[in-house]
Amino acid sequence: MSQRTELLAWSGGFGGLYLLTALMGVWAAYDRAVAWNHFTLIVVSLVLALILTWAGRGWPEQAHLLLGLGIALVAGALAVYFLLTYDWREQATSKIPLLYGWGIWIQDHRPDLPMPEDINANVAASGLELLLPLGLGASLEALRQKWLLPVAIVALMASFVAGFALIISMSRGAWLGIAAGSAMAAYAWWRLHPRKAAGRWRRGDDLVVIAVVLALLAVFVAILLSPSLAPMLESVGFRAAMGSRGALWRDALIMIGDAPFTGNGLGATMMVHASYIMLIHVGFIQHMHNLFLEVAVQQGLAGALALSGLVVLAALAIRRQLIRQKGTMFLFAAIVSLTALVVHGMFDAALYSSRMVPLTFLPVGLALGLKPDPLRSIRRARRQRPLPFFVILFIIFVLLLMPATRAAFLADLGVVYQTRAELSVYNWPDWGIQDAVRRSPDVDLSPAIDYYQEALVLNPNNITANRRLGQIELSLGRYDQAHAHLLRAYARAPWQQANRFLLGESYAIAGNVDQAVPLWRTVTAQLWWDYDWIGPQLFRNRQWWYQSIGEAQKSAWIAETIARTGVQ
Repeated sequence: MSQRTELLAWSGGFGGLYLLTALMGVWAAYDRAVAWNHFTLIVVSLVLALILTWAGRGWPEQAHLLLGLGIALVAGALAVYFLLTYDWREQATSKIPLLYGWGIWIQDHRPDLPMPEDINANVAASGLELLLPLGLGASLEALRQKWLLPVAIVALMASFVAGFALIISMSRGAWLGIAAGSAMAAYAWWRLHPRKAAGRWRRGDDLVVIAVVLALLAVFVAILLSPSLAPMLESVGFRAAMGSRGALWRDALIMIGDAPFTGNGLGATMMVHASYIMLIHVGFIQHMHNLFLEVAVQQGLAGALALSGLVVLAALAIRRQLIRQKGTMFLFAAIVSLTALVVHGMFDAALYSSRMVPLTFLPVGLALGLKPDPLRSIRRARRQRPLPFFVILFIIFVLLLMPATRAAFLADLGVVYQTRAELSVYNWPDWGIQDAVRRSPDVDLSPAIDYYQEALVLNPNNITANRRLGQIELSLGRYDQAHAHLLRAYARAPWQQANRFLLGESYAIAGNVDQAVPLWRTVTAQLWWDYDWIGPQLFRNRQWWYQSIGEAQKSAWIAETIARTGVQ
């Protein structure tokens, strides 16, 4: 069995797993229409990757050239659409005044054409950074071979337009992705130099690259786990890029912990985050600004595992080409595009959360289709290497036997049923706040409550079940039960802002203002500095809620807590 056959077998498995988790995301979603639309785009993405992969079988060079020229034309069309629709004045920014001035000039001189909708600069850049390397590489290769010259010239012009649009988008994440990809491609070219073909120096170079990658991952993990790094990052100029993103990434971990098996549902991130993490009645954060975390939020941990597996397999396919000393224009294009996907994906998830989803796996498909070796049957490959699959199944079986794992699964189901019951009918301003939905006789929360209670039988300290059940009980007026559950949730996860806020609320409405104030002060201290309106809205909503249901005394205690907390 060839190594490439094995890579394709594993890629088929990870691709199938990714598709299965996407289907699970449709089931979990509170808005099925939105979820099915997103699922369709995911299917298109996998199909396009499959086409690129299998194009390398019998007619590799010409097929990749033809597909690459088509990709260049798509990149040019996307760039033109972006330049014709983006409103630089409405999105006024001081990122780079020179480029902003160019955007204003384009806006003043472009034709006034009716377009169905505009396109966000970061979304456009997320697509262009993947398309541009593939299209530009194919255009240059076609010109070198003098193959389909008229098409190649048009494709090259389209690539230049795409490059200009990428620059003027002012998406620093996309620029960083392209820069990192170009550096990796330069390293690959240098590694292919005859004098680097073998020896200890080449191995040493690889170790340096691996060490750099691991160091960057370590920084990401440190930011993810340590909120105290935010002030340091702000002081060195990474306030917007890493400070608020770090808070979002930690929120993503909570959402993943709530629904690790099923995910919160395709297209559900914004309102799930607002309703159950930030505890505000309107949403404004569309995604978690990290591709891998966002997939885990919507499709569960298995979805993020499948995405990571496909990226790793693509990297292994590229490494195999480097070992075999097979350097082509498509190899370098795949390196740039795949690196851009990963690097920009660490800071943004606009690609996954927009209509650019079909472009996601293009670099993976190209990387897996680089070498036109004859393929053996994937079925035969699986027969020859069954051990990893059985090991994974055994580990899953053992985990499922553990009470804590079963409790987490039941809490996950409770999250899905609660989210679907509440958010499928909630719409502001028809409903003033989510608590009102929970009190509606038309909303049945009993399945969610039953799952939470079953989870707590298996694991009384389950964070998700205690927090979610406590939140429901506060809304329904079961204040003593809510306080007991929120005490357990806070004891297990005091770093979660929702636990501190809800427990503080349960103290406040019981008249224990002295105990509520310290908890709520920790909430105000960690609110995102970029969104100063969140604090007043978050606290005043609670005062309004108790006033609206005739709990004047509780509303007064909330008002006293707010005043002593220092919220303006």
